[in-house]
Amino acid sequence: QCWRVSRGAAESDWNARLHPEWGKHRISDELAKANNGVPLVIPNTVRSILEKASLWKPTETLKKPLNQ
Repeated sequence: QCWRVSRGAAESDWNARLHPEWGKHRISDELAKANNGVPLVIPNTVRSILEKASLWKPTETLKKPLNQ
């Protein structure tokens, strides 16, 4: 299983550089698609990998307004 994470890490990094607009779910889905539908990494692992590579740029989350 270690090779799967290593391969997933390398491909996550590559996809993030080629497609900076892709999010963690899209990268995870594309990796699975390239692996005959078998998931290599889950979206949160993609995020961890990209954070370690300084490629993760968190977006601003919009807070719901309180009911007034």
